[in-house]
Amino acid sequence: MKKINNISFGLITAAFLFACFTPGNIWITRLENLLLPLMLLALLFRSKTRIDLPIVICLGLFFTLTTITIFINQLELGKYIFGVRLLKYMILFVLSANILGSNLKAFDILIKATLCLITVIVAVEAIDPLGIGSMIQSFYTPRDLEEFHVRDSFRLLGTMKNPNDSGVLLICLAGYFISSYYYHKRPWDGIFLILCLVLIIFAQSRTALVAVVAMLVTYIVHLRTSKTMIIGLAATLLGAALVIYFLNMNYLMELFKYNPLEISAFKGRYPAWEYMITVWHDNLIMGAGPFADKMDAYRNAPDSEYIYILAGNGIVGMVAYLCLMFAPIVVLWKRRKKSSHALLGILLPIAFLIVAITNFGILNVRLGVLYFIFLGIPFYFLLQEAKQYKWGRTLSGLDLFNKNS
Repeated sequence: MKKINNISFGLITAAFLFACFTPGNIWITRLENLLLPLMLLALLFRSKTRIDLPIVICLGLFFTLTTITIFINQLELGKYIFGVRLLKYMILFVLSANILGSNLKAFDILIKATLCLITVIVAVEAIDPLGIGSMIQSFYTPRDLEEFHVRDSFRLLGTMKNPNDSGVLLICLAGYFISSYYYHKRPWDGIFLILCLVLIIFAQSRTALVAVVAMLVTYIVHLRTSKTMIIGLAATLLGAALVIYFLNMNYLMELFKYNPLEISAFKGRYPAWEYMITVWHDNLIMGAGPFADKMDAYRNAPDSEYIYILAGNGIVGMVAYLCLMFAPIVVLWKRRKKSSHALLGILLPIAFLIVAITNFGILNVRLGVLYFIFLGIPFYFLLQEAKQYKWGRTLSGLDLFNKNS
């Protein structure tokens, strides 16, 4: 059993590092697909596997509806990759929920080392010594780097394809550090949280910044309402605003200068959103199928997970998606003060629900992998409470390595 646990943790570690550092979604898809059969075997070879019914059922429902939509619309089988992605999330979540809690110290070190490396990469991109920073950015994105010099304000990519994805990656890390600080009271977690906030500011990801603020507000209002924490949050937000102002981050300053509907990114998405809503009106119940956003008439893709799902999966798909996103909040809310890292399982869905307004969250393969890896942490501890938690189930496996463990 110990051998299987070590192998499983190695697979999760590889998936995490691929999601953080692989250039482009195509490469991560290929690498994750190589890991997928190994993850499935790791689950089968365990003596017992605990599963959380609400999350697994919601993912299974989303997968089933996607499959039905593909056949109803008579789409080519290539579109089925979207369904495979959902199965990958399911396997990754179940494996994480059975492994990460027992290896959390090692995973904590990995997360902090990853953030430190991302910080170094961002610093090199900012300083650009001998053009190395530009080379790194070109390695991670096929887009013209001038696209990120918006309103005379340079946005740093980090290790993702665009600054918004970088912001969502940092949201996952920030959510972990908020939760870790709450349950373990380690000052270093607070320092790493501030570092995440600084990197989000340099990425100038407005949606990510709003999502982090929402996580912090949730943390303070519902868990720690002391004056010190409120003053600390206010000071942090004021400091962030001053940094944004004095560093001339005009792209990010649109958050404070304009009505949200007047922000340039919203205006750029309007034509694509109108197109997608038209597609949805023609396919109200089941949608037009995955990748319904592929059109040549507009430069901007419809970066809104909600509108994308409505057009691609219809009303039933949207219901399944919302059930999937709200299930962790409903399950973990009453246990947030008792079950370790339950707060993480609340903060991440809240953040991703905000991100989904103007960007892709779990439907982005790299971000989806990160989301379900981190979501496995609180459910590991929840599933250990077999007597108190009625929605957990234990399945027997092959346990081939038991005699040699």
